[in-house]
Amino acid sequence: MTMNAVGQVTLPNLRDVGGHTTRDGGRVVERQLYRSSALTGLTAADAATLERLGLRTVFDLRSPAEREAAPDVLPDGTVYIAVDVLEGTSGLTPVTIERLLADPQAARQALVGDTGSSERRFRDLVRLESARRGLREVYVGLADQARRPALIHCSTGKDRTGWAVAALLSLLDVTRAQVMADYLRSAELLGPITQRERRTFVERGGDGALYESLAGVRRENLEAAFDEMHHAYGSVDDYFENGLGIDVSTCDALRSSFVERPSG
Repeated sequence: MTMNAVGQVTLPNLRDVGGHTTRDGGRVVERQLYRSSALTGLTAADAATLERLGLRTVFDLRSPAEREAAPDVLPDGTVYIAVDVLEGTSGLTPVTIERLLADPQAARQALVGDTGSSERRFRDLVRLESARRGLREVYVGLADQARRPALIHCSTGKDRTGWAVAALLSLLDVTRAQVMADYLRSAELLGPITQRERRTFVERGGDGALYESLAGVRRENLEAAFDEMHHAYGSVDDYFENGLGIDVSTCDALRSSFVERPSG
């Protein structure tokens, strides 16, 4: 079941995390983990799609302010776990970014001479204590079969969710090229929305490059997160074990649960 072409306008970034291949010929299992934008403003078709997934757990990576402004609508019986992975960030928060996108002049003043704000946000997803604490809860939960199928989301499903999924796929030994392609797929799936936002931003006097810095799906963002991870911990295994505090047995459980090995 491929979620890349679901087609619901209100959940354009809903997709199955499975289907990628690992370096040793394994395959990430499908129908166990999904990623999406926030589960808000759903159409009847969206709600029916979520019901069919049989979700047991939803992990919401948004801030309390975001959750209060746009609460999730969940299928009956789904366990909801909220973890604010950017709590305490010194950079631009998603709420601040949304405000700046609505005011190009304020965005220009806030970011004058600053070309690395989005990369810093991704580095924060690795180094912040809230991110490490929150992602630990997500991954430990995913290692428990009773929590799956599960879904991870933030607001648009591209940044916070993008790193959460990229780190997990890396632990599963999916190649960096596939991990990057999965991250960049958000640009395609969110394309109609972001193109409209970008056009409005420019029409109001904003700069297109500034919009991309604030809200774009940029290769440099994910590269910054991986650079921070390698600088601080050395490897993805050490990031999970030493950065997130996830023991070896739980990491092994994630690998065995999410990767199908070739028979024979």
